[in-house]
Amino acid sequence: MNIAVFGGSFNPVHNGHIDIAKRAFRRLELDRLVVVPAFMSPFKTADNYLISLISPAERLTLCKLAFCDMPLVTVSDYEIKKGGVSYTIDTLKYFKNFYSLKDCDKLFLIVGQDILPRIDEWHKIDEIRNICEIQPFERKLNISSTMIRENIAKCPHALPQKVYDYIIENKLYS
Repeated sequence: MNIAVFGGSFNPVHNGHIDIAKRAFRRLELDRLVVVPAFMSPFKTADNYLISLISPAERLTLCKLAFCDMPLVTVSDYEIKKGGVSYTIDTLKYFKNFYSLKDCDKLFLIVGQDILPRIDEWHKIDEIRNICEIQPFERKLNISSTMIRENIAKCPHALPQKVYDYIIENKLYS
């Protein structure tokens, strides 16, 4: 079984994330992709991070809307329910156990190519490398969550339609 964990703030989830998920299925021959919105990244200060975020429940809802047409994608509330700072190693161990992965199975961690220069700063990076195969993906679409948050009205093309509609209807990021 090939399973990949794709974590992030997803603030908001956008078409670039969908693109990476689709490429991951092709490149890694995945049986399942688990999207894991973080409650809080260990690389952000709590005050700045929480001010710029919509609620964890809303980000989870947006992820479910974004990936609802991809039956082999599971959107997990694991880190949101856990609360606090999320460390990748804990999340990987949880999903390795949850899916009862054996030595013949593969666990992948999907990351953006842009984080590679700092990946050695991650908590327990050697253990992460032992438990999974890190798979970096280049951002093919010129989209960023920051750009979208700054002017949602100019970015409908950057978001899955259901996500855009939810954001507008609920006046998120305004």
